[in-house]
Amino acid sequence: MGEPVTAIKPRSYYDCVACPAYCCSVYERVQVTPRDIRRLAKHFGVSEEVATARYTKMWEKERVLRRKTDPLFGQTCQFLNLETRNCGIYHARPAVCREFPTSTRCA
Repeated sequence: MGEPVTAIKPRSYYDCVACPAYCCSVYERVQVTPRDIRRLAKHFGVSEEVATARYTKMWEKERVLRRKTDPLFGQTCQFLNLETRNCGIYHARPAVCREFPTSTRCA
């Protein structure tokens, strides 16, 4: 007998142009990994230690991105451009942002 065939889950694509950046704002935290910190450090031309101190903080036992005041939602990711509502570090964004959304609908 042959091996079972597993269905490949099609990737969902979203038109984010009209979205006010729910994904950057409605979640309380964006977890970052050591690899994410290395990516941020390279993007900004700083050491990993500087990137960790400048762009992240500890939340309970997780390392997360810092947030800033957002006139639309109260708080948002510090890297959200408040005028364009686009990611200011798109090519250096954390893995969790790269994988989002993981369902057929976003936030």
